[in-house]
Amino acid sequence: FGRFCIYVTYCTSFCMLSGLVVRYISPQAAGSGLPEIKSILSGVVLPRFLSYRTFIAKTLGLIFAIVGGLSIGKEGPFVHI
Repeated sequence: FGRFCIYVTYCTSFCMLSGLVVRYISPQAAGSGLPEIKSILSGVVLPRFLSYRTFIAKTLGLIFAIVGGLSIGKEGPFVHI
């Protein structure tokens, strides 16, 4: 039972850290970003979406989410590449 509690605490803490990174560093990093990229490619200007701050928040959030055990799709992580 003790190892299970440690595992759940470990996963929960990294998932919460992922959410906090996105919330406080760059809220534009939330979600996959595919609709926003489609809008940008069609000519709509979205300020601060393709900034370094959003890139860092999306990268750190992705790392913490994977370490926490969340399922990450194949399209979302590659939006800024």
